[in-house]
Amino acid sequence: MSNKLFAFLNIIFYYMYKQLERNMFMGFSYKPLWRLLIDREMSKTEYREALGLSTATLAKLGKDQYVSMEVLEKTCLHFKVPLHEVVVFELEES
Repeated sequence: MSNKLFAFLNIIFYYMYKQLERNMFMGFSYKPLWRLLIDREMSKTEYREALGLSTATLAKLGKDQYVSMEVLEKTCLHFKVPLHEVVVFELEES
């Protein structure tokens, strides 16, 4: 996919997050990623090093915080899996 598409998706995710956080608790969960690492017998450190991610990015993933689409793309390409096997979007009315 092109960089323009990922930049566009980043903007959409950001504004979706800002719009929905006013009325609902919501967020991205990287639980599928952690399950994937367990299935592949890979530690978080090995994952970070293999993809060239910073420790700050790994910390954000660990706290279910926003990360760039580039990180998600690298992860999907590395493991050869679709996005839904890395991240899920959870909504819960407040």
